[in-house]
Amino acid sequence: MKKQPSSRIIEKEKPLYIEGVFLYYDKENGNNRIYTKEIAKKIIEQFKEKPKGTVLGQCGYPENIVDLAKISHVVKDMWIDEEDQSIKGKIEVLSETGSGEMLKELLQTNVELSVALRGTGTISNDNEVTNYNFISADIVPKSSFGGSLKITDL
Repeated sequence: MKKQPSSRIIEKEKPLYIEGVFLYYDKENGNNRIYTKEIAKKIIEQFKEKPKGTVLGQCGYPENIVDLAKISHVVKDMWIDEEDQSIKGKIEVLSETGSGEMLKELLQTNVELSVALRGTGTISNDNEVTNYNFISADIVPKSSFGGSLKITDL
């Protein structure tokens, strides 16, 4: 009788979540661009229209496509914070991918990181962003918004 391989249950680590400011609106950012509250609301609408778990991000400033080999996180939620005129969000670090493992290590050693929204749009003569199409949210050393991410619980 042939011996059956024993089944093993591989326990995943507890997920690592981070949250923070993704974008400030109605203020000029470090790239001299202004995202209006209208555009911020449109970004949230576009995020919520996407199927859950499909807004995947990378570390750095990638092209306008998502490279699955470089995925480091999934955006779990995004919302408007009226008080500080921002879009905030929550991200789950995919610590079992190569890029996610690197991101986790950076966060756990207190490297200051922030979010850069990835999308396409038009910039008017007065530096206002219009016709914005949200693609994803990527983790960068310092975004033009300057917000930092914090490790959170679920």
